[in-house]
Amino acid sequence: MTSGQRQWDYDLLRILPAVLAAPDRAHANDALLAWIEKLGPIPPCGPCVPAPSGDLDIKPALDWIHDRAMLGGLLSERLESIYADRTGKQFYVSTVPGVGNPVFDHELAYSNITFPDSGYQLLALFRWWNILQYWAPNRDVAGQDWTADLADFIPSSLSPRTRRTTNSLSSN
Repeated sequence: MTSGQRQWDYDLLRILPAVLAAPDRAHANDALLAWIEKLGPIPPCGPCVPAPSGDLDIKPALDWIHDRAMLGGLLSERLESIYADRTGKQFYVSTVPGVGNPVFDHELAYSNITFPDSGYQLLALFRWWNILQYWAPNRDVAGQDWTADLADFIPSSLSPRTRRTTNSLSSN
């Protein structure tokens, strides 16, 4: 995923219709698992990147990949396997030397997309959420429930009425 060999934005936009058309969570999970399996085997890492440990503010919140009630056993196991075989190489993100701030070097800008385009608006929302969830230090200081915020913003991203968002983050 992080090698840059695939354009993940396009993959998201291709799998999203199958996930949205699923009659329930189990079928949506099956669609995601089938898509992951079509990508082929994940090569074993060497060396592997150890999972962050301790009480780090920048440790990603990845408990969701272990939630078999939400994902089902097979999808959860596959995601755990992918996470375990990380090499640490990043195509889409680098960090500023000496500072550590993320730079999203290879994210496409989509300057030719015109409003409204719900697919790309949803992509922008997912990018925003992923930056906060996985790259923002001290994200918990804001007191936001970022997962709830993501769920709140999805409907307005899919059917916006104006260029400005119809939701706003709570000021907790």
